Parts: sequence; structure tokens; C-alpha cells
Amino acid sequence: MLTNRGREIESDETVSRKTKEVLVNCLWLIGAMVFISLFVNLCIRVDTMYFSSHIGEYSVTEISQIILLFITTTVFFILSKKDPNIQHGAILISGFFCAITIRELDHWFDQIYHGFWLYPALLVSVSAVLFAVRGRWKVLNEMAHIIEIPYFKPLVASVILLLVFSRIYGMGDFWREVMGPNYLREVKNISEEGIELLSYSLICFCALKVNRNIKKTN
Repeated sequence: MLTNRGREIESDETVSRKTKEVLVNCLWLIGAMVFISLFVNLCIRVDTMYFSSHIGEYSVTEISQIILLFITTTVFFILSKKDPNIQHGAILISGFFCAITIRELDHWFDQIYHGFWLYPALLVSVSAVLFAVRGRWKVLNEMAHIIEIPYFKPLVASVILLLVFSRIYGMGDFWREVMGPNYLREVKNISEEGIELLSYSLICFCALKVNRNIKKTN
């Protein structure tokens, strides 16, 4: 029969199930971040080394951004259908990312006429807001519930990185000041698009993790 001291030693020498779970999750997170970092670099290098120095609408980087946005939009839309407890909040988030997707597709909408993308983006945004408003105060409770989910706060941080940092960082005046008479728009675009792709990758990763967490708790 073990003494109390013996039990303490045995406990110290045994890795608990919770510890294993935490360590495994940490390793998965590290692996995912390494993969995202390599993925973003690969897309940019493929575009600049094998296609052209100009990252255009048909580039691997731009297409990857749209795919990641589409996945994120779809994830929250499906959540709104599967979980009535967050229906209005999930639609609001899905509408937000759908509007960003439309903005990224502005080149295609410009075939109709320049700036046409604004109208479908407004239609989606207004529709999402009107649907959310139907839930009255319930939508605030749903949003609070979503915000509490692990990985949603990093998702918000990634959105801020996209909408604030990348926009300010990619301002032409800044790059003209940095490069002076050697200013090359292609260099600015490569840098800006790389940060955007990184942001979209993090947003999509967090959205998938939020979806998985909700499925586990239901």
C-alpha cells in the first residue's frame, strides 16, 4: 500500500491525460502555423518566379485568397443552419466575409462596369443585417456565445491585421518614400498581397477550429 508520499511521487512521474491533450494540441497548432507560413511563401514565390513579378487576378496568390474566403463564408453559413443557438450571429459573420469575398472579386464585377462590386456587396451585407435584426436582442447573446469560443478572438485579430495593418502597410505613398526614384509597384503589391494571404489563411484556420469546437460541444 502506497503512502501519501509514494502517491505524490507516482503522480509527479505520470503524465496526465489532460497534459497529453494540451501538448498534442500545442503541437498541432505549431504544425498548422508552420504549414500556413510555408503555404503563403510558396504561393508568392510561384507567382513571382514562374509567372510574373506582378501578382494579378489570375495569380496563385489571388485565387488562394478567394478560396480561403469562400471556405470561411461557407463555414459560418453552415453553422447558422446546423446550430439554431447561433443562427443570427453566424449569418451576420458569414455575410461579412461574403462581402469581403465580393470585394476581392472586383475585377470580375468591373467587367460590367467599374465599381459594380459595391452593389452585390451591399445587398449581401444588408440582407445579413436584416436577418440578424430579426433575432432582436437574441443576436447579441449569440454573438457573445460565438466570441467565447476558442479561436474566435484570434480570428478577430486576423481580420484587424487584414483591414488595418495590411491597408496602411500597402499605401503607395509609404512605398514611394521608401524606394524613392526606384519605386516599383510590383514590389509593393507582392508585399501587400503576401500579408493579405497570410491574414486570410489565419482567418480560415480559425473559422474551421471554431466550427470544430461547436460540433464537439453540441
